[in-house]
Amino acid sequence: MNNNLDHVVYMNKLISIYGKLLTEIQRDILQDYYEFNLSFQEIAEARNISRSAVSDCIKKAATKLDNLEKALGLLAFIEEEKKKNNPEIDKVIERLEERLNGI
Repeated sequence: MNNNLDHVVYMNKLISIYGKLLTEIQRDILQDYYEFNLSFQEIAEARNISRSAVSDCIKKAATKLDNLEKALGLLAFIEEEKKKNNPEIDKVIERLEERLNGI
């Protein structure tokens, strides 16, 4: 895998774990960019905002997700438990999602 693809996969994982902690607009724009592979221009046109606003939103939201992972380490924990083939990890993930949905 190339470095860019690794980054996209990483960001999609962070969005799935911490996305509820972003604003709806931040989450939607990140999903447009990372999940749906839309360009800044395509996102800007669809939302009637400037390309620089899209860029700023993506940078700020991505930084927030990185900071959350550094502080909480949920993605690292989940991936480590999956490597260990922990049969309980799916239940743990489910509980985490329930708690994040309540925020």
